[in-house]
Amino acid sequence: MPVRHSTDVIDIPAGKSATRPRVASELLICSVLQLISQYGAVAANDSEAAMRSAAAIELHLKTLAALPDMEPILQATCQQLSEQWGMLLEQQARKSTPSAFVTRLISGPSPRRTT
Repeated sequence: MPVRHSTDVIDIPAGKSATRPRVASELLICSVLQLISQYGAVAANDSEAAMRSAAAIELHLKTLAALPDMEPILQATCQQLSEQWGMLLEQQARKSTPSAFVTRLISGPSPRRTT
């Protein structure tokens, strides 16, 4: 059963069906740890790529939190971390979108209609 991460395909050998969900959750954990470790380097150089990385991290963590075979402490930790990454995404989105007031200040007064 191939599991997709980014553009890589990892073949999970067919074996006992009880171990397959565990292997998949372990692969997700490995993936999210890799994404988190690369986030710092990406965030320093490219804010758009950082937002995409943060969104991928949040999604991986939400997926892990929803897996039924995860230990409750891991589910709770993944849920809490996904919420924290979601807040980071919201903060970055607010910084990248100027408010209407700031936009009006920068662009100057709007032309007045004469009738």
